[in-house]
Amino acid sequence: MKKIFVTAILLFSIDCIAQQPQSNTARISIPGVQGVLEFNVGPTTWKTKAQADRKLVELDTAPRPDRVQVTAFLWQVGFPASADRCRDELWRETMNKVQLKRENLEQTTVGQTARVSYMVPEYNGAPVRQKNVHEYLGSRDLCAEVRVAKILFTPADQQLFDDVLNSVRLVPEESATGDSANKASDDLFQGSKSPLFDGTMAYLDRDFATAATDLQQALDAEKQKRTVGRSDFHLLIDNLAISYRFIQKPEKSKEVLDYGISQEPEYPLFHYDMACYYGVQGKMDQALDELRLNYKFKGNLGTSDHMSDPLQDSCFGKFLRNKKFVSAVQQMQAQ
Repeated sequence: MKKIFVTAILLFSIDCIAQQPQSNTARISIPGVQGVLEFNVGPTTWKTKAQADRKLVELDTAPRPDRVQVTAFLWQVGFPASADRCRDELWRETMNKVQLKRENLEQTTVGQTARVSYMVPEYNGAPVRQKNVHEYLGSRDLCAEVRVAKILFTPADQQLFDDVLNSVRLVPEESATGDSANKASDDLFQGSKSPLFDGTMAYLDRDFATAATDLQQALDAEKQKRTVGRSDFHLLIDNLAISYRFIQKPEKSKEVLDYGISQEPEYPLFHYDMACYYGVQGKMDQALDELRLNYKFKGNLGTSDHMSDPLQDSCFGKFLRNKKFVSAVQQMQAQ
């Protein structure tokens, strides 16, 4: 699926409120309009851009290590705004523009927020298990929407969603101040035409074929000269390997992971991804070997890295009724 607003390159762009050195709180506002949308984006940087003719500002985060995608919008609208009214108007637009197979679609209203949640089970026949939550707030003539999504969602990931959504505030009487605005610091967002940026955004949009092409180009360049930091390198390897998996090119996925492991043999999530490769291939013993390395090196996880539970991951669906596999994983988890 393509983002509704991200691809509108003709829009004028403004560098707005980006990650502060000691805070992950983003504050965005429409130029010339009073009111601020504030929330915690988690361990990432972000950038914003404004669409003048629609009185709209959009925020996009750089990829988080835990694969959570966060997008936010703030509109000035022509009706008395409330959470329910904003959801009715904006969700209708999303449904009309983005045609997807959605499962477990649910709408709820709690206090001053309205939500829509659903699962996207597959893309081109490959399981993506993407959970999506759209949260809406409204006040005066402002509608706010915060979208949180994660591919390969498991129940253990719910707290990641809650951390973002429970922090959302719409403050109609405030305005963003100049000293709270600065450029995004993440190299990933320095220009919108780099293969790493374009491939990452395609990955987040579930356009895995485009993601594989762009991210492979980025990796080829990195092999010639390393330019990105460790965190972005981890994301590059991880997202490229998963993209190849989803477009049914498992050997390319393994090739990417082999290179990642050759560069950082003690980074645990490369071994988890390799275990996933073997799991899809039905090779249980090799999958267990890689999972053991994953848990052996779990102390090397970054503060924002997220380790999935193999007993809830469809990569290992062929083994989940195998007592040997379940017992071995439980022993690893108990260490």
